Amino acid sequence: MVAYIEELTTSRFCIDIANLQVAIFQECSGLNGEIQVETYQQGGQNDYEHKFPGRTKHGNVTLKSGVAVSTDLWDWFYDISKGKVERREVSIVMYLQDRRGGNDGENMRWTLHEAFPVRWEGPSFNASDNAVAVHSLELAHHGLDKGPR
Repeated sequence: MVAYIEELTTSRFCIDIANLQVAIFQECSGLNGEIQVETYQQGGQNDYEHKFPGRTKHGNVTLKSGVAVSTDLWDWFYDISKGKVERREVSIVMYLQDRRGGNDGENMRWTLHEAFPVRWEGPSFNASDNAVAVHSLELAHHGLDKGPR
């Protein structure tokens, strides 16, 4: 029996934000984590330091989408800027290129816990260009999980 292995491409994904109906996202960046290293210098041990895992920190995630009629992303950002903080679960879902497994094609899911917007950037305008207007939303969060499919 030969195992079927498929490389995933970055073009098949969606963003699921709890309680929001928003646009199609064109880009997601900043999905990362880092474990800080704590060091301990033991007396009499001069040729190395002991290293231990410390706190885990995650960077902000930036979402870019075409501007749609819906103002849900702007409203969420605006509400936070006025002190009405509503944290939401945000999932980044990556899909297979085809549906050979018989499932819905979902392959991986990362969930940002208690996310909230910290930066919104509107589209750039250029009268000589007819490209899709894109805006971005940067999200801070309390960590992420790679959840089940």
